[in-house]
Amino acid sequence: MYLEFFNLRDHPFRLTPDAEFLFLSPQHTRAKAAIEQAGSQRDALVVVTGDVGCGKSILVNRVLAEMSSDVAVARLTLTNLDSEEFLQSVLSQYGCQPFERSRDKLMGLLDNFLFAQNVRERPVVLIIEEAQNLSKEVLDVVRELADLEADSEKLISIVLIGQPALQERLQGKELGMIADRISCSAQLDPLSQSDTVRLIRHRLKLAGCAEPPFDDDTYAEIYGFTGGVPRLIVNLCDTAMTAAYVEESPRITTGILQSAIEELELNRVADADPDLIMDDEPHADDRRVFLVVNERGDKKNEFDLTDTRIMIGRDSDNDVTLVSEYISRHHAQIVMDQDGRFWVKDLNSTNGIYVNGTKTQRALLHDGDRIVMGHHELVYCDSAEAGEEQGSASEISEWRETTVLSHPVDDDQADSA
Repeated sequence: MYLEFFNLRDHPFRLTPDAEFLFLSPQHTRAKAAIEQAGSQRDALVVVTGDVGCGKSILVNRVLAEMSSDVAVARLTLTNLDSEEFLQSVLSQYGCQPFERSRDKLMGLLDNFLFAQNVRERPVVLIIEEAQNLSKEVLDVVRELADLEADSEKLISIVLIGQPALQERLQGKELGMIADRISCSAQLDPLSQSDTVRLIRHRLKLAGCAEPPFDDDTYAEIYGFTGGVPRLIVNLCDTAMTAAYVEESPRITTGILQSAIEELELNRVADADPDLIMDDEPHADDRRVFLVVNERGDKKNEFDLTDTRIMIGRDSDNDVTLVSEYISRHHAQIVMDQDGRFWVKDLNSTNGIYVNGTKTQRALLHDGDRIVMGHHELVYCDSAEAGEEQGSASEISEWRETTVLSHPVDDDQADSA
C-alpha cells in the first residue's frame, strides 16, 4: 500500500521468507556456510538452531535458491511423523512413489535411490526443518541414513533445522550416537542493535529506497521493542511505514513508531543505546575480503566477497565474469566454510586453476594468494590476515608488477563450448 508513496519498487518488509532480502549478519553467514557444506560434502550432518523468527526459513530459502541443480534435494517442513510417514515424505521429495510399503521396503527403496545417485556422482541433501519435533524413532532413521555408505563414501548429507530444544535433545544421552556424527553446527541468535539497523537499511536498499525514511532516533526504539528478532523487526517496520503512509508523513518519527508499537502490542524487551551512531560504511575494524582482478598484468576491478559462495566464469550469470576464451562458462567458485575461511575450487574447467603457481582442484586461501585462470589473475585479499582494512595502493601495484603467468596456455585447449 505504501510502495508508491515512498518511491519503492518492491516491498521491503514482507513477512514471507523472501530469499532475496536475507540480511547476512556474521552469524547468518556462518550458518549459511554450514548448510552449503551439505551440498558439497557427502558426509555432512549439519545442525542449525535458533528461536522462532530468527531467520531459519529465509536462510534455507536462500541456500536452495543458490544450490546447484546437480544436487538432489529433499526439504521436509512437517515433522510430527512416524518412521514410515517420514520415509514416505523423503522419497516423495526425491520423486519416488513410496506409498503402501512397509518401513523395511521404504528403507530399501531409499537405499536404492541413494546408491543410484552415488553411481552418478550426484550429491544428495536432506533438509529437515522443525527438527526438534522429530520422534526418537525418526531420529534413529536419520542416524541410519547418515551412516549409509558405499566404498567408504557416505551417500547423503543431512541438515537439521530447529529451535534450541533440538540442541538440548542432541546433547542428551538418548541421542548421543547421532550427536557424534555432527560435522558442524550453528546457532542463530537475535541481532545486535547495530545489525538491527543494518537489516532495516539492507531491506530498504534492495527495495529501491534511496534514503531510509526512519528518523535516526527510531532505530533504538525498534531494537528495544523487538530485541533484535528479525521477524519482529520486519513486522514493526512494515506497520510503521503503513502508519506513516496513512498520516501522509514522508518520515517515520518516534511518534509514528510508537503508534505502530501500540498497534502490535509490543513490550520493551531489550536495553538500547540511544546514542549509537551508525553509518552505511563498514567500521574500521570490520573484516574485508575481496579479489583484485587483473588481466595480463593490468588491474581491471575489485570484487568484495560479501556472500558465502562466489561463482567465477565466462557466462554473465556468474558473480565474477571473466570474458576470455580460456575461461570456462562456470570455471571456479570461491566458498566460505563455517569457520569463516575461504576456499577456491575448480569446477572441472578446461584449463584449470593455479594457486601461487600450482595447479589445484581445491585450496584454502590466504591473504595475498594469486589465483590464475588463463590470462586472468585474481589476488585474494583478507584484511583480517593482513592486519589492515585493505592492501595499500603500493602493495596492489607490487602484486601487479610481480605477476607471472605461471603456466602455459594452449590455444587449442581454450574452452569454446
